[in-house]
Amino acid sequence: NNKQTNTFFPKMSKTKLKKLISLDEKLVSFLAGKNITTVEDVLFMHLIEFLELGVNLQNAETLIQLCNTNAAPTPNTAGEILRSTLMCSTSLPHLDQCLGGGLVPGTVTEVAGPAGCGKTQFCMMMAAVVACRGDGGVIFLDTEGSFSSDRMMKIAGEKFPDLFASEERILTLANSVSRNIFDTSQNLLKALERLDEAIAKLDAKLIIMDSAASLLRKEYSSACIERQEIMAQQATWLKKWAELFNIPVLVTNQITTRFNDNESDALGDAYVTAALGNTWAHSVNTRITVNYSEDTRLRYMNIIKSPLVPSATISYTITGRGIEEIVEETDNVVTHHETHHQAATTVRIQARTQKEPTNNQHTAVLQAQDNTDGFY
Repeated sequence: NNKQTNTFFPKMSKTKLKKLISLDEKLVSFLAGKNITTVEDVLFMHLIEFLELGVNLQNAETLIQLCNTNAAPTPNTAGEILRSTLMCSTSLPHLDQCLGGGLVPGTVTEVAGPAGCGKTQFCMMMAAVVACRGDGGVIFLDTEGSFSSDRMMKIAGEKFPDLFASEERILTLANSVSRNIFDTSQNLLKALERLDEAIAKLDAKLIIMDSAASLLRKEYSSACIERQEIMAQQATWLKKWAELFNIPVLVTNQITTRFNDNESDALGDAYVTAALGNTWAHSVNTRITVNYSEDTRLRYMNIIKSPLVPSATISYTITGRGIEEIVEETDNVVTHHETHHQAATTVRIQARTQKEPTNNQHTAVLQAQDNTDGFY
């Protein structure tokens, strides 16, 4: 049953058939009369169904082949990918070095961590950095209402003062960032399905989504099947557009406290991890976690998953310029993770007694987490 299948698998292409220039216009009009208007409509039909509608065999095979190519573009060789990969600099020298040059085009980079660590600040800084390059725009998908154009422009002005010499250049910079706010996960999904039009119109060089977890966690419980389906579809579209247009996607994520029921765990059974579970984690190419330090001025950024580079830790602070790195002695980089065995056990077991841990308990468990990578 085509309709039943369509509800269980992510929608791969909403491209209109009339946009496929190789198709005969009469065939497109004929199919439109049968309510077959998109690539997706074609791919959920069998060759025999087209023959039964009166489409001849050659036209039916050509139609299906074109739609397959549109939904799954021809693979590139490793050499082609290497030649086309121009890293998107973060403007932070140490972070760029640790990432192999910056955010990787064609991939999804996630920044996960507790509130107040600068995830949105990093996003607005990246929007300013890419917009100030002058070679394309930025699409900012805002699900928390935390985007501030004034803050973004202030970051841009402090990092690139020469670009603010005239009112015209300021206006051009501001217009190159398209901010879209969403109040439901379904509205966000609909926007992602047709995001190719916005990317082409703006000549976007970066897509930002802040955040991936906000709407899903508000609307659905963690075990809800519908939540998992919507999340999988959102991830599919983000990866599709990143790969198709060869641009980086930057998303933020929240954290959650989970429980390990292994009784042999001597440190207790509560631990902090990025939200949305394993399905989402496997959709992310690079994961960066951010965390507090004992020094209230400092934060720590950990690269814990990357296909290109090993793990690394960077200290930073939040200033008028957005995120700024702080050079530290190597021996002091991870001291904020070192906790006593008994303290770790206590806060984890306390969190375990609560069905829904509070933000303070998330923070307590995170601070007590006994490993140098922060969380996973």
